[in-house]
Amino acid sequence: MRRAIAIIAVLAAGLLVWFLLKPQGLRLRIQSRILDENRTLLVRLPRDYETSGRPYSVLFILDALDRPSAYGPSFYRVAARVEGMAREGIPPMILVGVVNTVRARDMLPVKTQYEPESGQAAKFLEFFAQELIPHIDAKFRTTGERLLYGRSDSGLFTLYALLEKPDLFSAYIASSPTVGFCPDSVEVKAERLFESHPSLKKNLFIIYGDDDITWAKDFLPDVVELIRDLSPENFRFEAQAVPKGGHIPKSSLDQGLRFVYSGADRRDR
Repeated sequence: MRRAIAIIAVLAAGLLVWFLLKPQGLRLRIQSRILDENRTLLVRLPRDYETSGRPYSVLFILDALDRPSAYGPSFYRVAARVEGMAREGIPPMILVGVVNTVRARDMLPVKTQYEPESGQAAKFLEFFAQELIPHIDAKFRTTGERLLYGRSDSGLFTLYALLEKPDLFSAYIASSPTVGFCPDSVEVKAERLFESHPSLKKNLFIIYGDDDITWAKDFLPDVVELIRDLSPENFRFEAQAVPKGGHIPKSSLDQGLRFVYSGADRRDR
């Protein structure tokens, strides 16, 4: 009985946080010709956006959730956490959460037997390049610095975005990316990327748990080693395997932002 009451209290507290934070955000819709559907965007502007008059970097958050669920915290909770990192030197940013419609279709670059609708990540990436990013840049004051954060399958999409369109974002944060769906493809694309971009200056942060799911932990070490061996001097890269950590470590985004904004001109090996 006490345990049930405790669980209800925790859920109630989470919903209260969601209710209090939600009004500070915007809910937008964008009609995509490429995807042939309407997509929902959850947007959180910096607190001084209306008065500062200055532009801001944009953090795109995949798998955005309108409210807390078994899959993770709400977008608004994540946004509040990012804002709270200002004391650590993380600058205020425009946060754009992209709500899913058909997740496997958009996030997975290859078709798998487990997800019949998978394999259209290329189209989803074109949606970002041709429609979503231009829409955000036109609607808000942006600097041109863009970050992409994804987890699990959307972490794989984050890596895919780097490998296919390295100039689209400045920094890529991938939590427990499921590279096991297409490890050979990821490695081939990585080899081609660094061969064709010998002066590539980007930030990539990968994090996963020692006790992560098979699609991540069994394949990521080889991918990490390859990136470390082939990436050029200006490419900032860090990979963390969290001891006793499971799938999508809770500190993923925090750690990724700390890495991106550490300000150190170094290669993390």
